[in-house]
Amino acid sequence: MGRKEKLNEQQQERLAVLMKPHPELAVARRFMDEFYGLFNGKPRPSTAKSRWQLMIARPEYAASPILKRALKILKDEVKFNKVSLYLNFRNLDSTSNEVERDNRGFRKRQKTHYRFRDKASLEALLKRGLVEAGAPTKRERLTRRFGNPNWIKAQAA
Repeated sequence: MGRKEKLNEQQQERLAVLMKPHPELAVARRFMDEFYGLFNGKPRPSTAKSRWQLMIARPEYAASPILKRALKILKDEVKFNKVSLYLNFRNLDSTSNEVERDNRGFRKRQKTHYRFRDKASLEALLKRGLVEAGAPTKRERLTRRFGNPNWIKAQAA
């Protein structure tokens, strides 16, 4: 079953029936729902931090042997600050599958074909990518970087 907010009423009832005889699993499910809700809606950093502090302070999570390891990792404030760093900037997205896909493709080419590691091969590979896809326009570069700010629209008009 998916996240709680994506379940319809019938699925939520079924989930409640399934969880009733398994209280440990119900606690783990609540933990998962709360974990996914930490950054839901891209909150302000202070809001995310207060959600995080409430979550790690819940005694039911600390008492659960299933969640012991996950809670230990989650309690690390340094890691939480790194993960939530993007909340300090309004123009940054949490992640971009396009960037991750490009990086994965680049790493794959690096691992499987060692000849791509020298400077000339990397330059040729990048030029080939620009020829096939075409160089991005100034508008595309700025939109990708800043998310589509109003001043770009004003310049285009």
